[in-house]
Amino acid sequence: MHIHPPKPLHGWKEFLNEIVIIVIGVLIALGFEQVVEDLHWQHKVHEGEELLESEAQRNLAMSLQAYVVSPCVDAQIELIRQNLSEPLDSRKPLPRFVDKAERFVIRQPGHPVFTSNWQSLIADGTMNHMPRERVSLWGPFYQAVEKNSEVSTEALGLGDQFAVLANPVVITPDERLRLMEKAEQLAVAANRSRSVAIREVDWYRQLGLEVPDKRIEAFISHSATASFCRSHGLPLADWRKALTETLPPLTI
Repeated sequence: MHIHPPKPLHGWKEFLNEIVIIVIGVLIALGFEQVVEDLHWQHKVHEGEELLESEAQRNLAMSLQAYVVSPCVDAQIELIRQNLSEPLDSRKPLPRFVDKAERFVIRQPGHPVFTSNWQSLIADGTMNHMPRERVSLWGPFYQAVEKNSEVSTEALGLGDQFAVLANPVVITPDERLRLMEKAEQLAVAANRSRSVAIREVDWYRQLGLEVPDKRIEAFISHSATASFCRSHGLPLADWRKALTETLPPLTI
């Protein structure tokens, strides 16, 4: 086998030609690498949109459940007000309900928040490659989701304070005043939950997503709170009305 030594360059012209060939080769390699990276992020963004839509449907169902049962919660608050308005020495205890291991005087829905896909896409940089107009819509949607969860947690904490009314005890005037104030706070929280649900629906639709009717119907039909309201003849709202309601612009 014969090894041929490289031919010596003759003059600056040949030298520059070699440099140009090397530079072009490097640029082609870099351009190909950029194309591959762009295709990778396009795939990640497309996949991310699908993950967010699936997660958004779960959050939307939770929020619309709160919207559906809001008249029922209002009716229960009114019963608490009436109970607190009775003469202190002859007040009748409110009924205590039991559902599996849960005992309660007022039935309200829990509101877990689903944000794992959203947080993962932020952490891995996918959201940095998503079109800005999409990010500007997904962000407020998830703000509404988290706000609804906060309001629900506050309402559940307030509701627990009425457990004393299920006991055959005489409450003091100061305790009655405190509980009346808590009832008003609970009414405000219930109204806020309904309002934030409407905003969440609005952002969802601005994202161009189709409301999953069947999924929401199935979720609400299995709602323990909605079932409680039906069995006790308490009012429920139609979740479809949330699709037509509008609220003035607010920072939530």
